[in-house]
Amino acid sequence: MNRKKIMLIKQPFIVMGALSLVILFFLTACSGQNQNFTDQRITSLNKSLMCPVCPGESIDQSQNDLAAQMRNVVYEKVYEGKSDQDIKDYFISKYGPVVLMEPPKKGIGLLAWVFPIILSVCMGFVIVFALIFLKKSSNKLKQNQNQDLTEKERDILNILKQDNISEEDIFEILKSSKDN
Repeated sequence: MNRKKIMLIKQPFIVMGALSLVILFFLTACSGQNQNFTDQRITSLNKSLMCPVCPGESIDQSQNDLAAQMRNVVYEKVYEGKSDQDIKDYFISKYGPVVLMEPPKKGIGLLAWVFPIILSVCMGFVIVFALIFLKKSSNKLKQNQNQDLTEKERDILNILKQDNISEEDIFEILKSSKDN
């Protein structure tokens, strides 16, 4: 009987201990994800801001002292609870819009986003029209070659075509016959 009482007393402690371990597991897992998200956010912001001293490098890549200071400011502002746009606006107010790695999608910056698309479409049209022009000029050249032939040469051409000889070979034969 004593054993049953001891088991009944131990059972709630075992359940509470197991429940505490499960809660502790979930709390550490969730805090790790939150930390991971914050680190990803800081890295993303660092990659989106350009170092004012090093042209074409983000503050994430740059080894300059100013870039290191800017990374520290980003870190501080993220942990102060500022939004990404607030942090970008802070740097824009200090260094101007050139501090952003990608141009803004409004105003003159919109041109940088739209121009490559427009240029690609125009180049596609140029290529298509060039191919059409080349095809037409090739057909005209073949027609002109056939019109310059004499009656005898046309007869030879027809005979050679029946023997399945290519047109290039036929014109070589005709050129050699003209030379003779």
